[in-house]
Amino acid sequence: MSKPKRIYRIVPPEERHQLIAEAAYFRAENRGFQGGCPVQDWLEAEREIDKLLSQPLPPRGALVFLAGKQRLHPLLAPASAESNATEEVAVKEIE
Repeated sequence: MSKPKRIYRIVPPEERHQLIAEAAYFRAENRGFQGGCPVQDWLEAEREIDKLLSQPLPPRGALVFLAGKQRLHPLLAPASAESNATEEVAVKEIE
């Protein structure tokens, strides 16, 4: 029996930078832009995005449950069937 293949995202550096910038913005927005430190927001967002990008993609049809009413970064939000059909993120299969 063969091992299931794992599929990972391959994201260009410019797109990674944009994802981090958006995640840092959402962190500040979720606390009402009160207090906090932009550098700390960036560093935490960078860790969060790098962690997400290093994980294999969930299998098609997997359910994602998210709690809370916070505005989420697009990588953290559940994908719709329509967005999956037009997604242009490259993937790499690893055996």
